[in-house]
Amino acid sequence: MAWEGEIEDLAEYVPGQKKGKKGGKRLGKGDQKKNDSQLVTRPITDRVKVALFDRLMAMGVTGRGHVVDVFAGTGSLGLEALSRGAEHCTFVEKHRPSRELLEENLNLLSLTAQAKVLGMDALWSNWLVLLPHRPVDLAFCDPPYAMAADKKTWDALVKLMADLGQALVIGGILVLRTKDRVPGPAVPGLLGPDTHAYGSMVLHFYERVEGQAAAG
Repeated sequence: MAWEGEIEDLAEYVPGQKKGKKGGKRLGKGDQKKNDSQLVTRPITDRVKVALFDRLMAMGVTGRGHVVDVFAGTGSLGLEALSRGAEHCTFVEKHRPSRELLEENLNLLSLTAQAKVLGMDALWSNWLVLLPHRPVDLAFCDPPYAMAADKKTWDALVKLMADLGQALVIGGILVLRTKDRVPGPAVPGLLGPDTHAYGSMVLHFYERVEGQAAAG
């Protein structure tokens, strides 16, 4: 999600190959069709991204299945999931410059058949009916940090997470990113949060559990 004063370093990946493994590689500078130096998006550092996906791997939700990247920005998390073997990712981002860069990189990486990009307001959860694959195995929710400071948008975000949770397979994982000192909300229908802090940002992990009627 685009947000004033914050720049994201978009990672480029060869589809289906994990960065750092034998045979996998980043695309070189000459392969990048367009960079995001003129965009204002919120960064997630390589260190935090590696920690996130290592934890998701331990949970057994990488390397397969269907993913949703909400408030996707330039799609860093969804692209990482695809690079690690996810079958499909739906990206939701209303900010046009970020979305256009995401679409160009999907085309560059020959991933358009494995992705759907929705240019919609993520808080309007009716977009869930447009998901090409349900249930989904993994969902990223990476809203602007300012949403936590506004009760109206925060309440809408929690409702979105609850609705998104119902689109998860049993055992599916939802990850919410917030700034530090922002507690993860209880979300109806999801177990969690299991919270992990990384410097100035926090990752909250939620799981859909069979018979779970309220957040634990």
